[in-house]
Amino acid sequence: MEDLDLTPEDLRKKILDVGSGSSDFARYAREHNLGSEIYGIDETNWETLDGKIKIDKKHFAIAKAEAIPFDDNSFDLVVAHASVPGAYAHTVDRRFKKPPWQQIGDKVIENLLEMLRVTKPGGEIRFSHERRAPGSPWDEDKESLDMSLKAVLEDLKSEDHVTVEEVFQKSFTRDNGISYNLYLIKIKKP
Repeated sequence: MEDLDLTPEDLRKKILDVGSGSSDFARYAREHNLGSEIYGIDETNWETLDGKIKIDKKHFAIAKAEAIPFDDNSFDLVVAHASVPGAYAHTVDRRFKKPPWQQIGDKVIENLLEMLRVTKPGGEIRFSHERRAPGSPWDEDKESLDMSLKAVLEDLKSEDHVTVEEVFQKSFTRDNGISYNLYLIKIKKP
């Protein structure tokens, strides 16, 4: 979770981890007395998938990011390490007339609006985002994701009056030889 720039102070807040997988982050924080109010949602039932995993049902729900099962204004901080928006880069249906970046944008805005709904006033959403580094080979899905995320963030700033900060974190190269830059996106709810 270092990619999300979480401080010890952040961990004392009420946090929702969207796309939490088997809730390793929440479990680790509780076991090491770093934070006890960390909740997670994931669309996969990890206990069924792997019988060895036991999830604290009080702090976890099987749910999609577009339908978060918590009340409005419930969390100080909502995080999504790799699930939003990255999970949608490969969901483009090329048969649709709508351009790929708009298809991805529709899903991303739906998810971010739902995340904003459960974020308390003055709270924040944080997620990491990879962008193809200049000079790297073309990756159409990543380019579509970049275009959609840029449009979505601009819409959020103008319509919902949120503040958006993008912080460069690091560069890296994947096994496929394509270089990426990792950014932390912070959306502050008024």
